[in-house]
Amino acid sequence: SQTFLWMLADPEQALTQDVARAIVNDLDRQLASQGWHVEQLQVYEDFVYLLADVPADRPTQEIVRELKQQTAQIAGRANPALSVDGLWGDNYGVLTPGRELGVEEMQRFVNFVRLR
Repeated sequence: SQTFLWMLADPEQALTQDVARAIVNDLDRQLASQGWHVEQLQVYEDFVYLLADVPADRPTQEIVRELKQQTAQIAGRANPALSVDGLWGDNYGVLTPGRELGVEEMQRFVNFVRLR
């Protein structure tokens, strides 16, 4: 399994509960159709956390780019007022092998990246 965490580009922006719910529902369905086993998928105000078994050997950067594209499209459908271009920041975290992260650990990572 792998753990992925990516965040909004704009720290002043926040995802609504409707957008977060749409990302969870649609991304879970999309990944399942691609053969992924999603263990945890949580969307917070400013970041997404995913723990999943990822099929096949693909470059991590490619996987993250696709996850960001998929979630930006879902967010845009859920809230057409959102600017999906550049929705997600360039920074992300990946743990291989993946493991469960606590909310505090996720928030520390986001804060660390934002302070750089």
